[in-house]
Amino acid sequence: MKNFSRTFAIIAAMICTIGAHAYDFSADGIYYQITDETGRRVAVTNGDVKYNGDITIPATVTNSGKTYNVSSIGSYAFSACNDLTSVTLGSNISIIGYQAFQNCTSLSDINLNDNITAIDGYAFYGCTSLTSVVLGASLDEMGDGAFSDCINLKTVEIHDGCSVIGNSAFAGCKKLTTIDIPNSVLTIGSQAFYKCTALKTATVGNGIKDIQSYAFNGCTDLETVTLGSKVETIGYQAFQNCTSLSDINLNDNITAIDGSAFYGCTSLTSVVLGASLDEMGDFAFRDCINLKTVEIHDGCSVIGNSAFAGCKKLATIDIPNSVLTIGSQAFYGCTRLTVAKIGNSVNTIDSYTFSGCSNLSTVELGSGIHEVGYQAFWNCSQLRSLTVLSSEVPTADANSFNSYSATLYVPAQSVNLYLANEIWKKFAQVKAYEETIYLTIRQATEGSTRQAVNVGEAYRVDILPDDGWVIHSVTFNDQDVTAEMVGNSYTTPALTTSSVLSIIFSDETNSVSRTELNAVKVETDNNGNIIISNAPEGEYISIYSTTGVLLKKIPVNANRTSINMDRHNIYIVKVGTVTYKLSI
Repeated sequence: MKNFSRTFAIIAAMICTIGAHAYDFSADGIYYQITDETGRRVAVTNGDVKYNGDITIPATVTNSGKTYNVSSIGSYAFSACNDLTSVTLGSNISIIGYQAFQNCTSLSDINLNDNITAIDGYAFYGCTSLTSVVLGASLDEMGDGAFSDCINLKTVEIHDGCSVIGNSAFAGCKKLTTIDIPNSVLTIGSQAFYKCTALKTATVGNGIKDIQSYAFNGCTDLETVTLGSKVETIGYQAFQNCTSLSDINLNDNITAIDGSAFYGCTSLTSVVLGASLDEMGDFAFRDCINLKTVEIHDGCSVIGNSAFAGCKKLATIDIPNSVLTIGSQAFYGCTRLTVAKIGNSVNTIDSYTFSGCSNLSTVELGSGIHEVGYQAFWNCSQLRSLTVLSSEVPTADANSFNSYSATLYVPAQSVNLYLANEIWKKFAQVKAYEETIYLTIRQATEGSTRQAVNVGEAYRVDILPDDGWVIHSVTFNDQDVTAEMVGNSYTTPALTTSSVLSIIFSDETNSVSRTELNAVKVETDNNGNIIISNAPEGEYISIYSTTGVLLKKIPVNANRTSINMDRHNIYIVKVGTVTYKLSI
């Protein structure tokens, strides 16, 4: 009971002290507390009457014949002075204390002179009429929440010299549009610019090593971020829901991107992750729905759970050999992903890793794969080529796949082992993996060219007809792909086996539009056949050498005519009055 009485007495004494407005003297309507009698220094404090209107604080003040330097604004000095409109600080002020101007909702003008070295926590919290601040070169530290919820603050100028921007320093400054953090700043606290919803550009100086958690979280108008060269870590949810962020330089010194760092950055279209990156946290880029390209350099070892889940426009992913772990659901629901190549150091494709990747057609799993987890490739209905480079058959869950229409490519010495496995034998075909594959291009302007290509990569072929000729049709592995061309270019799917691209040209002067109903179609196949479809009955099909020698002349008597010719030659084919040039 005695202890309780003593505690109650202390609390009561504190309340009485605060209520009594502890000041030592007043002058010209300003209350002062002596902080250093010997050094003749005083702080501005609160008093019996709330400050209002325009206040000018002198550099010095005299009391009882003694002159004091006015060196600081004490804690709570002007707190909640709602009618205070402007403050002119004397030249000797160096410290603005804790909550000194908190909730001064009418304060619109204050001169923060060049001698100020510290602005303590929440000093200007909730100053809703403040529109701009200039922080001088002497300022070293800005405390937590210093300008938070200054909802009309539009411009902030931080001079070189400041070293610390505290937690939530500018959080909720909803009209702040730009921020340029000088090289002197060493620390930006957690939530420093949280929900600065009008912020469009942010430049982080070369002194910063860590972007703390939530630092720019919810800055929905933030478009461009320039990170200094020394940034090493990007904290938890640092840029989460920055829905306008389209440009950020993730420099080569970054070693860690923490969980949800870029979650929901829906305008981000491309990221390059440098060689120093070691770990990418859970949900790091989740729901970046417009992210199309991701480049991961060799060096990264961990890709966290759901790291790229919901990135609906991501087209390809190449995981380097340095990566040891890919988390569950890492690419879940990446509905436009077509090609995935996994490096040799990953030993497990975790549960749901590629689940719901409905356009995934080509996958290569490296030689280190030992296990494919539950629903790892569930609902990957377009999977056509699956390469597994492990000579030992990986363990697969009965529900790892729910579509087996793909061709499975495995090391030649292991084909029978895969065929003997209850899961892997379900695939449509199990074939030996080709270490070297080729793309053969057959076109009448150059004959055939054959080039070694990389497994798992797609190739763009630009087709340039000779004068007087136009592209009639293009086939890839005997499938007509003319409609897939963009201009005069065709991009192959990711190649897993040797392939053939055939191009047929028609005479520009009398060619038939491919879009015309029942237009004549001329194509070739890989067996040396020239195939003509939709030619009118009664016409003749004439085949000439490039020197004009008639080699064959056949009347059209069927909707589809196949003519076998010697391979590795260029031919001129005439159907009625229309001329074509091709190579087989």
